[in-house]
Formats: sequence, C-alpha cells, structure tokens
Amino acid sequence: MNGRGLAAVFSLFLLASNAHAQEPAPTPEKQAEPVRLRVTFSDEKGRPAEVRREDVRLLVDGVERPLTLFEREDVPASYGLVVDNSGSLRSLMNYVIASALKIVEANRPGDETFVVRFVAREDVRLLSRFTSNKDALARAIEGMYVQGGQTALLDAVYFAAEYTEKNAAPDEGGKPRRRALVLLTDGEDRESSHKLDDVLKLLRRARVQVYSVGLVGELDRERGFTRGSKRDKSATLLKRLADETGGRLLLVDKVQADLLPALESVAADLHTTYFVGYAPPADAKPRGKVEVKVAERKGAPKLKALVHPPADAEGADPKKKN
Repeated sequence: MNGRGLAAVFSLFLLASNAHAQEPAPTPEKQAEPVRLRVTFSDEKGRPAEVRREDVRLLVDGVERPLTLFEREDVPASYGLVVDNSGSLRSLMNYVIASALKIVEANRPGDETFVVRFVAREDVRLLSRFTSNKDALARAIEGMYVQGGQTALLDAVYFAAEYTEKNAAPDEGGKPRRRALVLLTDGEDRESSHKLDDVLKLLRRARVQVYSVGLVGELDRERGFTRGSKRDKSATLLKRLADETGGRLLLVDKVQADLLPALESVAADLHTTYFVGYAPPADAKPRGKVEVKVAERKGAPKLKALVHPPADAEGADPKKKN
C-alpha cells in the first residue's frame, strides 16, 4: 500500500475513534432516596407495645424490603384534651375529670397541653391555652361542668385542630413533635356545622393525630329500635377520626374500671415512637403500599403495627399511601 493509501486508512481510524469518544457515557442507575417512617406498635387491646428489630418485617407493594433503620425514640408532645361536657355524660363527669387529671400528670419535660370543653356549637370553649404548667391545666379540667345542648363534636375537633396548627411549638433538632388530640366523648354528634371530610382534611394538613376515647357504654342503655344503633354510629365516627389521622380508638364500656387505664396507654403512646427505614428499588413508585408486620412469638401477645403518614404528606389520605 502506498503512502496515500496509508494516510486514508489513518484518517478513517481517527474519524472512528473521535466518533466513539463523542458517544455519551452510560448514565448510572439512579438510586431512590431512603424512606423513613414512623410506626407505633400495640397489642390486641390497643395498648402500646415494645418490639424487637428481628421481629419486624416491612413490605412495599407486597415485596419484603430489608430494614435500613430501626430506632425507638421518646418524643415531646403537643396535644389537646377535648372533652365532651354534654348532658349525656352527666353520670360520668367525675370519672372523666379524674382521668383527665391523670393524663396531664403524666406530662414530661417539653410537653405542652391545651384544654377544650364542648357542648353545642356556640359552647366550644378553650379553657387553657398551650402550657406546660400542670397546675393551670388541672384548674381548667376541674372547672368543667355538664351543660345541656345539642352536641357539636366535629365542630370541637375542628376548633382544636385549627388551634393546634396555629399554636403548637415547632419541631426541634430535626425531631418531629407529636401533635395530637385526646378526644373524650360518647361519640354522638348532633349539630356540627363542619363536615367530617373537612375535619379530616384539616387534621391531616396539620399533622394532628386523634386519640378517640369513646365512652360508649351508656349508649347501650338505649331501648327500643335504637338499641345498639347509636353505639355503632358513634364508634364508626370515632374510628374514622382515629384511623385516618394515624391515631387510636379506645372504646370504654365500663368507665369506672377502664377509662383510667385507657388514658394511661394514650399517655405512653404519645411519648414513644419507632422509626423504621428502607431503601426502595429504583423503579419503585414514590409512595407504594407499605405494610409493617410483627412476627408472632410463642407465648407472647399478638402485636399489630400502624404506619403513620409522612410529615410531608399534606392533606393526603394516609390509607392511600401506606
């Protein structure tokens, strides 16, 4: 081959090399951001429970994912006591007041509490603003009294949620405070102006959990065709408020025996939380269906897990995300 031919071959080689060099490098597979979720564990009676990491399984869209995080933390709480003072609780009011005092006594450093009493829509009253002063809270609780009127339960919850959203202390040090309402009522709503869906939307936006303590035992005393129906209707309403905000429902049939233990379990749950984390696959949906399960151990009570909506899930339905 003469010199001119060699030059032509060399030129073709350079062109091929340059074309290859200009090809974009393959993009590395994008890794999905780790997910951190808050989870509470309870036994079959709804009481808080402690769990071990090795007993916890996490599934995303039905596929198990290894845990990258498992932590138990004590967190401060900003919560409201929202107490029904209507005539239907006349015979129970002394027990309600005594039990409410106990939950305030369980407050820890960093906690803050406010107190609301409610009857009719014009009788939803803020008795104590957010405070850590237990004496001030006790005075507010002890000043409650039964009053006649058509119960406006949803109006009271809306009022309390709005107050919490505007006045709760901010999160500190990257640790979210627990925001909650402890609702003590028989669950009957007779004249609220706010609709349930609007109340739930506000609660989710404000990241407020509802602990529904249903004093439903007296509703079983109804006679005639209404027997059982009022109790069922009340329990359904209280369950929605709890379930759709990541709270808990505790139905109390025997107030004298069961109300104080119920509130003690709420106090424990307010301050203890677990965080679990996992690394989703790169092609996973941003918010797949997440399930957390606890393995059963011989001789130990059966436990269930509740996955709470992420803090950034403003206005969304936790049932549709977790």
